[in-house]
Amino acid sequence: MSKDLTVIITTDAYHPFMSGVTRVIDIFLEELPRYGVRTILIAPYPQRASMRFIQDGHTKKVLLGSFSIKYIYPDINAPRFFDPLIPLRLNIRRILEPSRYVIHAHTPYVATEHIRVSLRPLKWRPPIVLTYHTLVNVYSKVRFGILYGPFMRIERFFLARSLLKSRVVIVPSRYAFEELIEYLPERAKRVAKRTLIIPNPLPRWEYIVPRKTASELFDFIEDKQYAIWVGRVSHEKNLPYILKIFAGLPYKLVVVGTGPLLNTLKKAAPRNVIFTGFVDDEALKVLLFSARCFIIASPFETFSLAALEAMAHRVPVIAYIEGGYSEFIKHGYNGFRFKNYEEARKYITTIFKDDKLYDELSKNAYETALKYHPDTIIPIHIALYDRLAVEGPPTNY
Repeated sequence: MSKDLTVIITTDAYHPFMSGVTRVIDIFLEELPRYGVRTILIAPYPQRASMRFIQDGHTKKVLLGSFSIKYIYPDINAPRFFDPLIPLRLNIRRILEPSRYVIHAHTPYVATEHIRVSLRPLKWRPPIVLTYHTLVNVYSKVRFGILYGPFMRIERFFLARSLLKSRVVIVPSRYAFEELIEYLPERAKRVAKRTLIIPNPLPRWEYIVPRKTASELFDFIEDKQYAIWVGRVSHEKNLPYILKIFAGLPYKLVVVGTGPLLNTLKKAAPRNVIFTGFVDDEALKVLLFSARCFIIASPFETFSLAALEAMAHRVPVIAYIEGGYSEFIKHGYNGFRFKNYEEARKYITTIFKDDKLYDELSKNAYETALKYHPDTIIPIHIALYDRLAVEGPPTNY
């Protein structure tokens, strides 16, 4: 059935901005063609520029004119609201071809609305599947402080509007579902009826053992003698909490990633914390595989691809008790979940000191990660697309 299927993927955040959402989209763009599914990506252009049309392998990319939204989220360029509509409408013939179509939205705002509005003259409305990745309300509380209330009311209106225009809403975890329903109490029943819990897939190359170890690439660390944190160094990731944990420990913490708080936190970090900044995927694989444990403390995460990627590299995860990752991190089986600084330090120390326990946690972490292999997760999405997809617009449009 998937041989005549095209999935239009929409997002308001894409390269060069790196996030869990960006990585998930890349996985879909890589995996769907393996099943004969054509893909069209509608995303913001990385710089302020007019619309671009690019054929990238099996994927058509429609890159919208964009603008900076530094106050809301530094380093992101989001699609401009109005000016892409006319060129998108005029060029719709370059995008579509005979097929069955479904839209898979990975953000609920501008890019998704652009394709909806651009298709109206064709009197054609392909179904929308919307994956809700980000707990915007949690991030907003941290980012905007006293301005959180007005921002939340605006965001809640547009989010609810997008959710209710979607045929199916996907959330990657039970935690994300509960947070979403709590955020939209007036529309909770209507949203809940169309919501499915489907976890995000991992990249298949994450399961491959790297050829080198960290000590071969970096002269400042010893294999299996450091903990690791990976992500954007930004407000919602709660990295200062982790730095305080390691201020009371004799073990090294390697922080991988960049972001708006990098320079500030580097100045405030204890001496046993090492910041690598950005590293490429191969170096990241090496750093993960050679780490003793992965630590995360952000209740903002609906799922945490980074934590699962660590587990695919056989690394136990020590996580704060709240967050979507708590659904695959089983206490004492493939990692630990902590409530406060003291518990976190106790579990980190235990993993470093007990080799037998570490070996058992490591094996179980890998077994857990195998459940999220793309060969398991992607067919679930394709079955959903096949059920919903509709024929393209009439050929005489």
